[in-house]
Amino acid sequence: MKKNLKYYKLFFTFFLCIQISYTQNSFKEVTICWDQSSSMITRNLQLDFEYLDEYFTNNPNMKVKLLLFGIDIQEQHLQVSNGNWGQLKDVLSSITYDGASIFSNLNDKINDDKEVLVFTDGNRLFKKDFLFLPDNSILINSNIYHNLKNLQRTALRNNSSFVNFANSSDAKGISKESSFKSKDSKNNLKGIVYIDTKPSPNLSVGLKGSLQSVITAADGSFNINAQVGDSLVVTNSSGKILKIVPVEFIKYTKILLESSLIALDEVTVVEEKESIEYVSNGYNTYNKDGIGYKIETIESDEIAAVETSAGDVVRNKISGVNVATQNSSGVEGGLAQTEIRGRHSINMDSNAMIVVDGIPINRSSVNDVINVNFIDPGNIEKVSVLKGLAATNIWGSAGANGVILITTKTGNTSSSSKMITEDKALLKNNVYDINSEFIDQESSYTKAFRASKSLSDAYDAYKTLKNADSANNMLYLDAFSFFKEKDVNLALVILSNLWENNPENVEVLKLLSLAFTSIDYYDLAAILNDEIINIVPKDVNAHLSQALVFKEQGKPKLTYKKLDVMLNGNSSIYSNGISKTLNREIKNLVFTNKSDLVGLSIDSKHLNSLKYKVRMVFEWNFPGAEFELQFVNPKNRYYNWKHTNEENKDRLINEINNEFRLEEFEFNGDEANGKWIVNAVSLQDLKSNKGLPLVLKATIYRDYGYPEQKKEQVFVYFTNYNEKKNLLNINVD
Repeated sequence: MKKNLKYYKLFFTFFLCIQISYTQNSFKEVTICWDQSSSMITRNLQLDFEYLDEYFTNNPNMKVKLLLFGIDIQEQHLQVSNGNWGQLKDVLSSITYDGASIFSNLNDKINDDKEVLVFTDGNRLFKKDFLFLPDNSILINSNIYHNLKNLQRTALRNNSSFVNFANSSDAKGISKESSFKSKDSKNNLKGIVYIDTKPSPNLSVGLKGSLQSVITAADGSFNINAQVGDSLVVTNSSGKILKIVPVEFIKYTKILLESSLIALDEVTVVEEKESIEYVSNGYNTYNKDGIGYKIETIESDEIAAVETSAGDVVRNKISGVNVATQNSSGVEGGLAQTEIRGRHSINMDSNAMIVVDGIPINRSSVNDVINVNFIDPGNIEKVSVLKGLAATNIWGSAGANGVILITTKTGNTSSSSKMITEDKALLKNNVYDINSEFIDQESSYTKAFRASKSLSDAYDAYKTLKNADSANNMLYLDAFSFFKEKDVNLALVILSNLWENNPENVEVLKLLSLAFTSIDYYDLAAILNDEIINIVPKDVNAHLSQALVFKEQGKPKLTYKKLDVMLNGNSSIYSNGISKTLNREIKNLVFTNKSDLVGLSIDSKHLNSLKYKVRMVFEWNFPGAEFELQFVNPKNRYYNWKHTNEENKDRLINEINNEFRLEEFEFNGDEANGKWIVNAVSLQDLKSNKGLPLVLKATIYRDYGYPEQKKEQVFVYFTNYNEKKNLLNINVD
């Protein structure tokens, strides 16, 4: 019996030693979420490490799931033994802080974890970005610039603890996110005032019945405290009321004024008798007031006897027209070398086109100046100057720098008209110069990236530039464009800085939505679209983009329902401007996902798929933006689609008023076979856009409506007026 008792004691002691040893060497699990966004660069890393040092002293053996989070998440697995967390410390010490952060991305990663530590400042991009933590998790902040309210609410909502090392009298929480306001308080309303299609500065926007008012900025924008039910009063510098607008949405609004009405208010009517003035653009005669663009004219009674050349007739008489002086030989200079301000030439040849009695004169080039001394100023009946693209469109590229129309007293009108009719195709002069050069406008940022020996060196160059100029929007766009073909995830992180710097700027959000969809990051695009719709509920492009994002996310039924609502007018948004696109998208959705749409009532007109060799959809970021698309066909002839105020003012006003920015084209039939070139030129005044460029995104579908349908996307941006870029070269067969 004693022997058995001794045996049991030895067995119990041995078992206890094994249990103690097992307990001491067993590994618990912890998840550490480490915020690596740009805002965390000012964190106090020493305090974070002191916290972890104490944590691993109390928990010496741990399996660590490390989630480095920002705009996306990187997951690593490490092990801490006997309190030695050196490997983890090395990883955390080497992190580069860049981009924005989205907390909700963590939710699926930590849903089943039992112990979670989150190191973050709580600064978020949008108010609906909620972090859901397991009970008894811990939030740790060491950054003086933090969102205290978000951190406190996250801890309270999740029954978690919050450790704030920056919580002292000299380190109060500073957040980029505006605080929540009560329902009865005034809200900050942002908006833009347009005159026709141009953002208008220096106008006063005030509240009716209040002394509160603000002045519109260079880009026509304003911020004012208002609420739904208020009325905005727009006045000019003289205090004259131009428009009263009710506040319908609290986030964002647009106010459109008509230049004709404003002009009428600023002149005095001295005679009621109506006088109609007619002008000619070289082909036809029009009512000057109804033509839609400006033609300035010099009549014969304005031509003095002392003027000895055609150049003298025009010089200093029309604003913006610069007539060169002649040299001693009387050949160079003069009317042949006339520059018209606001020209749209894409090369160095900037001379205006001269047309005499309907017959175009060979235009002077840089090295070949035409002698026009044969034009007798005493025989000139009238000189008309055409400045705008719409006015010169009929004269083709030869008139792109402006046209000077000269009508002589002895000219034969009938013979001239006959010649023009017979030679009209030639006058279009639409043969594309395949050797035409694009002006290299590569930024200093891009040049620095290209000069780097490796991708790592290029990223180091970017970080150096960011430290010196973190508020420059173009840095992030240039870096995004450079890195996206080399490391798309890195490009995404870089571009997200734009979002973090401008979380409530709807113009930035529109740009980012185009950029993210161009690299197939549809989850982020969905968030952006929701934010745009929250600020501008009637934004047509955001609603359409959201529907197409659902399609990319594998949600065809949701896609169909949203497209159908947009098309059939059961929505508050204006969809007439893109009805063609909506019909095509629905038909293509039914064609590609018919089996997934069972149970839906589909209109019979959408059961027949459309088929095109190539379909191209163009979107842009600024409503009313001015630009041209140039399509060069396989026969080397080009066609310009002009999205300009002078060419299509009503359309641009409609786009601004109803929030849509889209157009599409298709190639079909045997005549489309061959190589096509698509170029674009920006005609947008970008000085007033606060550092944001004009963005174009092209979505190109090959074999559209066929089983082998493919899609590619092009994203380009323009930073200068008259900047021209090649969008794509495509072989159609």
